[in-house]
This record gives sequence, C-alpha cells and structure tokens, in this order.
Amino acid sequence: MTALGCTVGVLLSGIHAGALSGWVFLVAAFAGLLIGLPLRRWISGVRPVDAR
Repeated sequence: MTALGCTVGVLLSGIHAGALSGWVFLVAAFAGLLIGLPLRRWISGVRPVDAR
C-alpha cells in the first residue's frame, strides 16, 4: 500500500485489503460529516441565504 495521508490512506487501504476497519472508518467518517457540518454552521452563526 502507498502512503496516501492519514484519513484517505486508512480508508482506501483498509477497504482495498478487505479489512472491516476500512468499512467501519468509512461509516464513522460519514457520520462525523453529517454531524459536524451542521454543528459548525450552528456554532459559527452562519444562516442559509434565503433563495428567492
């Protein structure tokens, strides 16, 4: 496996090798994305622009 960086490397190399840890990491990273983006917007006070 080549070194692709911490996050990308553990995801791609784990899935490529058929390891369960790669799939678990994919699910955890996606869950963190779904939780983290709205939380970041809420903390920073950014509101969506009204699309009229």
